Amino acid sequence: MARLQEDHDNAAWLAQQLREAGAEVMRHETNMLFVRVGEGQAAALGDYLRERNILINAAPIVRLVTHLDVSRQQLADVIAHWRAFLAR
Repeated sequence: MARLQEDHDNAAWLAQQLREAGAEVMRHETNMLFVRVGEGQAAALGDYLRERNILINAAPIVRLVTHLDVSRQQLADVIAHWRAFLAR
């Protein structure tokens, strides 16, 4: 149970960081969250993150899932790159 709680805590942290970066977090439940990305930005965001070894589905609504194989540091890296993309 502690492991699952850590995933939920990481998802909550990720949601807050994305909101602070200006992203529209639609839902935050359990270890999953959904982020709305503008139609015109989805493909560009997907390409930008892929170039940095972060794989997401390049869709107008991105589903992010935290789990055992994703550390808080990796989530912080995602946030840093997401912020950099939005700042372009």
